[in-house]
Amino acid sequence: MPIITAIFDSKINPSLFAVYSDDKFLADLSLTSIEKFSLKIGLNITSSTTDELRQASVIDVFFLKSLKLVSVRKRSKKEIKDYLSKNQLSADLADEVIEKLVQKGYLNDEEFARSFINDRMLLNPVSYLKLTYLLKAKGISQEIISSIISKNEINNQALARIVEKKRKLSRFKDDKKLINYLISQGFAYSDIKDYLDQD
Repeated sequence: MPIITAIFDSKINPSLFAVYSDDKFLADLSLTSIEKFSLKIGLNITSSTTDELRQASVIDVFFLKSLKLVSVRKRSKKEIKDYLSKNQLSADLADEVIEKLVQKGYLNDEEFARSFINDRMLLNPVSYLKLTYLLKAKGISQEIISSIISKNEINNQALARIVEKKRKLSRFKDDKKLINYLISQGFAYSDIKDYLDQD
Protein backbone atom coordinates (compact mmCIF):
# COMPACT_ATOMS: atom_id res chain seq x y z
CA MET A 1 0.00 0.00 0.00
CA PRO A 2 1.43 3.45 -0.96
CA ILE A 3 2.60 5.68 1.85
CA ILE A 4 2.95 9.48 2.10
CA THR A 5 6.69 10.11 2.35
CA ALA A 6 7.00 13.91 2.04
CA ILE A 7 5.03 17.15 1.91
CA PHE A 8 6.94 20.19 0.61
CA ASP A 9 6.14 23.70 -0.61
CA SER A 10 4.98 23.40 -4.21
CA LYS A 11 7.22 24.64 -7.00
CA ILE A 12 4.28 25.78 -9.14
CA ASN A 13 2.44 27.93 -6.58
CA PRO A 14 3.29 29.09 -3.05
CA SER A 15 -0.33 28.45 -2.02
CA LEU A 16 0.03 24.72 -2.71
CA PHE A 17 1.94 21.81 -1.19
CA ALA A 18 3.72 19.08 -3.17
CA VAL A 19 2.75 15.68 -1.81
CA TYR A 20 5.00 12.64 -2.39
CA SER A 21 4.00 8.99 -2.17
CA ASP A 22 6.75 6.35 -1.92
CA ASP A 23 9.24 9.17 -2.65
CA LYS A 24 7.53 9.97 -5.96
CA PHE A 25 5.59 13.15 -6.68
CA LEU A 26 1.88 12.53 -6.32
CA ALA A 27 0.03 15.86 -6.38
CA ASP A 28 0.07 19.60 -5.69
CA LEU A 29 -2.63 20.27 -3.11
CA SER A 30 -4.11 23.18 -1.18
CA LEU A 31 -4.03 23.24 2.60
CA THR A 32 -7.80 22.64 2.52
CA SER A 33 -7.29 19.41 0.55
CA ILE A 34 -4.43 18.31 2.83
CA GLU A 35 -6.74 18.73 5.82
CA LYS A 36 -9.72 17.15 4.05
CA PHE A 37 -7.76 13.94 3.39
CA SER A 38 -5.92 14.16 6.76
CA LEU A 39 -2.61 13.79 4.94
CA LYS A 40 0.60 13.40 6.95
CA ILE A 41 3.94 11.74 6.48
CA GLY A 42 3.70 8.02 7.13
CA LEU A 43 0.01 7.76 6.19
CA ASN A 44 -0.93 4.68 4.16
CA ILE A 45 -3.26 5.46 1.25
CA THR A 46 -5.29 3.25 -1.05
CA SER A 47 -5.20 3.42 -4.84
CA SER A 48 -8.69 4.98 -4.83
CA THR A 49 -7.44 7.72 -2.45
CA THR A 50 -4.51 8.27 -4.80
CA ASP A 51 -6.99 8.89 -7.64
CA GLU A 52 -9.02 11.26 -5.44
CA LEU A 53 -5.87 13.20 -4.54
CA ARG A 54 -4.93 13.61 -8.20
CA GLN A 55 -8.43 14.86 -8.98
CA ALA A 56 -8.33 17.25 -6.02
CA SER A 57 -4.97 18.50 -7.29
CA VAL A 58 -6.43 19.39 -10.69
CA ILE A 59 -9.25 21.31 -8.98
CA ASP A 60 -6.83 23.12 -6.62
CA VAL A 61 -4.41 24.08 -9.41
CA PHE A 62 -7.12 25.38 -11.75
CA PHE A 63 -8.92 27.12 -8.91
CA LEU A 64 -5.78 29.21 -8.35
CA LYS A 65 -5.29 29.83 -12.08
CA SER A 66 -8.92 30.95 -12.39
CA LEU A 67 -8.54 33.10 -9.28
CA LYS A 68 -5.67 34.89 -11.00
CA LEU A 69 -7.97 35.68 -13.95
CA VAL A 70 -10.79 37.06 -11.79
CA SER A 71 -8.32 39.16 -9.80
CA VAL A 72 -7.45 41.09 -13.00
CA ARG A 73 -11.12 41.86 -13.77
CA LYS A 74 -14.54 40.42 -13.00
CA ARG A 75 -15.46 37.39 -15.12
CA SER A 76 -18.67 35.53 -15.85
CA LYS A 77 -19.10 31.83 -15.11
CA LYS A 78 -19.13 31.19 -18.87
CA GLU A 79 -15.79 32.96 -19.36
CA ILE A 80 -14.18 30.77 -16.69
CA LYS A 81 -15.85 27.65 -18.07
CA ASP A 82 -14.52 28.49 -21.56
CA TYR A 83 -11.03 29.03 -20.09
CA LEU A 84 -11.12 25.68 -18.29
CA SER A 85 -12.44 23.94 -21.39
CA LYS A 86 -9.55 25.37 -23.46
CA ASN A 87 -7.23 23.84 -20.88
CA GLN A 88 -8.95 20.48 -21.49
CA LEU A 89 -10.53 20.20 -18.08
CA SER A 90 -13.49 17.81 -18.02
CA ALA A 91 -16.94 19.38 -17.61
CA ASP A 92 -17.34 17.78 -14.15
CA LEU A 93 -14.04 19.12 -12.83
CA ALA A 94 -14.67 22.53 -14.41
CA ASP A 95 -18.03 22.67 -12.62
CA GLU A 96 -16.29 21.90 -9.32
CA VAL A 97 -13.75 24.69 -9.87
CA ILE A 98 -16.55 27.13 -10.75
CA GLU A 99 -18.63 26.08 -7.74
CA LYS A 100 -15.63 26.63 -5.48
CA LEU A 101 -15.11 30.13 -6.93
CA VAL A 102 -18.82 30.92 -6.47
CA GLN A 103 -18.89 29.65 -2.88
CA LYS A 104 -15.90 31.79 -1.94
CA GLY A 105 -17.46 34.86 -3.55
CA TYR A 106 -14.97 35.24 -6.41
CA LEU A 107 -17.48 34.53 -9.17
CA ASN A 108 -20.90 36.16 -9.40
CA ASP A 109 -22.73 36.64 -12.70
CA GLU A 110 -24.89 39.48 -11.38
CA GLU A 111 -21.87 41.43 -10.10
CA PHE A 112 -20.08 40.74 -13.38
CA ALA A 113 -23.08 42.01 -15.38
CA ARG A 114 -23.33 45.21 -13.32
CA SER A 115 -19.61 45.89 -13.80
CA PHE A 116 -19.78 45.09 -17.54
CA ILE A 117 -22.80 47.40 -18.04
CA ASN A 118 -21.22 50.23 -16.08
CA ASP A 119 -17.94 50.05 -18.03
CA ARG A 120 -19.62 49.68 -21.41
CA MET A 121 -22.07 52.54 -20.90
CA LEU A 122 -19.31 54.77 -19.59
CA LEU A 123 -16.81 54.10 -22.37
CA ASN A 124 -18.89 53.12 -25.40
CA PRO A 125 -22.67 53.29 -24.84
CA VAL A 126 -24.89 50.92 -26.82
CA SER A 127 -28.60 50.18 -27.17
CA TYR A 128 -30.41 47.85 -24.79
CA LEU A 129 -30.69 45.31 -27.62
CA LYS A 130 -26.96 45.32 -28.31
CA LEU A 131 -26.08 45.35 -24.61
CA THR A 132 -28.35 42.34 -24.05
CA TYR A 133 -26.67 40.50 -26.93
CA LEU A 134 -23.20 41.24 -25.50
CA LEU A 135 -24.20 40.05 -22.02
CA LYS A 136 -25.80 36.85 -23.33
CA ALA A 137 -22.58 36.13 -25.24
CA LYS A 138 -20.87 36.22 -21.83
CA GLY A 139 -23.37 33.67 -20.51
CA ILE A 140 -25.55 36.09 -18.55
CA SER A 141 -29.19 34.99 -18.33
CA GLN A 142 -32.12 37.15 -19.43
CA GLU A 143 -33.41 36.90 -15.86
CA ILE A 144 -30.30 38.63 -14.50
CA ILE A 145 -30.29 41.19 -17.32
CA SER A 146 -33.95 42.09 -16.69
CA SER A 147 -33.39 42.39 -12.96
CA ILE A 148 -30.56 44.93 -13.19
CA ILE A 149 -31.26 47.15 -16.20
CA SER A 150 -34.22 49.01 -17.63
CA LYS A 151 -34.67 49.05 -21.40
CA ASN A 152 -35.86 52.68 -21.43
CA GLU A 153 -33.14 53.87 -19.07
CA ILE A 154 -30.35 52.21 -21.09
CA ASN A 155 -31.72 53.41 -24.44
CA ASN A 156 -32.20 57.00 -23.24
CA GLN A 157 -28.74 57.08 -21.69
CA ALA A 158 -27.13 55.63 -24.82
CA LEU A 159 -29.10 57.83 -27.23
CA ALA A 160 -28.09 60.97 -25.36
CA ARG A 161 -24.40 60.12 -25.57
CA ILE A 162 -24.41 58.78 -29.14
CA VAL A 163 -26.53 61.59 -30.61
CA GLU A 164 -24.36 64.23 -28.94
CA LYS A 165 -21.24 62.60 -30.39
CA LYS A 166 -22.62 61.99 -33.89
CA ARG A 167 -24.16 65.47 -34.26
CA LYS A 168 -20.60 66.85 -34.26
CA LEU A 169 -20.00 65.07 -37.58
CA SER A 170 -21.31 66.87 -40.65
CA ARG A 171 -22.92 63.79 -42.23
CA PHE A 172 -25.11 63.26 -39.17
CA LYS A 173 -26.58 66.77 -39.19
CA ASP A 174 -29.23 65.17 -41.41
CA ASP A 175 -31.83 63.47 -39.19
CA LYS A 176 -32.50 60.71 -41.75
CA LYS A 177 -28.85 59.58 -41.78
CA LEU A 178 -28.67 59.79 -38.02
CA ILE A 179 -31.87 57.74 -37.63
CA ASN A 180 -30.63 55.08 -40.06
CA TYR A 181 -27.37 54.83 -38.12
CA LEU A 182 -29.17 54.51 -34.78
CA ILE A 183 -31.51 51.82 -36.14
CA SER A 184 -28.42 49.88 -37.28
CA GLN A 185 -27.18 50.07 -33.67
CA GLY A 186 -30.28 48.34 -32.31
CA PHE A 187 -32.51 51.29 -31.38
CA ALA A 188 -36.23 51.17 -32.26
CA TYR A 189 -37.44 53.84 -34.69
CA SER A 190 -40.13 54.98 -32.24
CA ASP A 191 -37.56 55.42 -29.44
CA ILE A 192 -35.27 57.40 -31.73
CA LYS A 193 -38.13 59.67 -32.89
CA ASP A 194 -39.29 60.25 -29.31
CA TYR A 195 -35.77 61.19 -28.27
CA LEU A 196 -35.06 63.47 -31.27
CA ASP A 197 -38.43 65.22 -30.90
CA GLN A 198 -37.51 66.28 -27.39
CA ASP A 199 -33.82 66.93 -28.21
